[in-house]
Amino acid sequence: METVTEAEIAELVDALPDESWLKQYLYYAVRQSDASLAYHVGVGLGVLAAVSPANLSIDTLPGGKVSGNLWVLIVGRPAVDHKSTSIRVGRELLAWANPLCIGEDPASYEGLLESLGQQPSQLLVMGEFGDFLSKTEGGSNNYMSKIKAGLTRIFDGDPIERRLAKRTVRIPQPRLSILAAVNPSFLETHAEMQDWEGGFMSRWMLVHAHRERELFAASPDDARRDWLVQWLVNAGNSQVGRCMGLDAGAAQLWYDWSKDLAARLEKDQSLARVAAHGRTATHAAKVALLASFDYGAARTSGQWVITEDALRFAIGLAELHYRSAMGLAELACAGRDMRERRNVLKVIGNDWTSYGQVLRGAELLRSRCDRIIETLVEEGIIESHLIGSKMHFRRRQDDTVDEPEWASNVSDLLRVARGLAADPDEMN
Repeated sequence: METVTEAEIAELVDALPDESWLKQYLYYAVRQSDASLAYHVGVGLGVLAAVSPANLSIDTLPGGKVSGNLWVLIVGRPAVDHKSTSIRVGRELLAWANPLCIGEDPASYEGLLESLGQQPSQLLVMGEFGDFLSKTEGGSNNYMSKIKAGLTRIFDGDPIERRLAKRTVRIPQPRLSILAAVNPSFLETHAEMQDWEGGFMSRWMLVHAHRERELFAASPDDARRDWLVQWLVNAGNSQVGRCMGLDAGAAQLWYDWSKDLAARLEKDQSLARVAAHGRTATHAAKVALLASFDYGAARTSGQWVITEDALRFAIGLAELHYRSAMGLAELACAGRDMRERRNVLKVIGNDWTSYGQVLRGAELLRSRCDRIIETLVEEGIIESHLIGSKMHFRRRQDDTVDEPEWASNVSDLLRVARGLAADPDEMN
């Protein structure tokens, strides 16, 4: 699976002006952690989103109003790609600048609303997103799944009003940003197909990358760190005017790119992959807002527009998200087939099991269940039998394999592994 490279990120970041907080943050972060630059840029954007004013938004695009909050999910190998370390670098700066912006992992949807009622703009950090997914599996049968559904409603920043046990919580402008990390196998195992097809996963800006550098010790960079923290303090107290849309160059760029993106969408036949990149344009708009807030265009009490340079940077990152989303959604589709296959085999044991029992036990649609059963029969893993008027299935009773004669004759594994025998027949 193709991942985002540091060279691609560096090309985008180097085009930013030197006064950009995000650019300076990247130069600081690479001295603190050898995690991929792709992770660092995602974390930096998440921190920017946490301190941006609640009214940072654009409402002149075809998809409707887009706010400046951002959900970033960094994906990489456990203990190798240093995902959590990259998040820690950005979280530390935000904790020094505005600790109240950092929310706690919610134990329930009601707890999340209580937290947002007290602090409407905040950043959630989920270092173990796979754990969150595993706890929220199971749809309506799992109480914790309400958090996932609730997060989906909060993403757009629309007003929320909900009656809790003792009072009514009203949040006029919820601005929840999230930084999360997960390894691909957890995402494949615990992200349900309804998460992809129902729009939960498409709300995340996905960053799939691998570590390309080795850093044996962090390098102190106190002057840059202090500047970054003070910038965040000032940004948290700043105001922005109303975004009036795109300048002429940005408008043409947006039109051309949106047309190309729509053409790619039409060619894709996988529902999960279509859903995965369905909000790619939304992510581009969010990054463009944050870039404008970062280096000046939005930092005014008057009207302002997104410039072509800010949008070009945003589209560049959105394209890298698109590539990550396509690869990970494809992995999810493959994982779905294997999960459903395992579910069918859990239901079909050594005793005859009716077709209806298989459908109910595996919780599958008839068409998908038929395809899996047909494959298992062809592979010889299960056998079928008509009992009365109903088809029944069971595991094959002759599926044990006799040990071949040569299996006990292995005498010198090291000699065989090194290929020291002259005669291939002697290589036991």
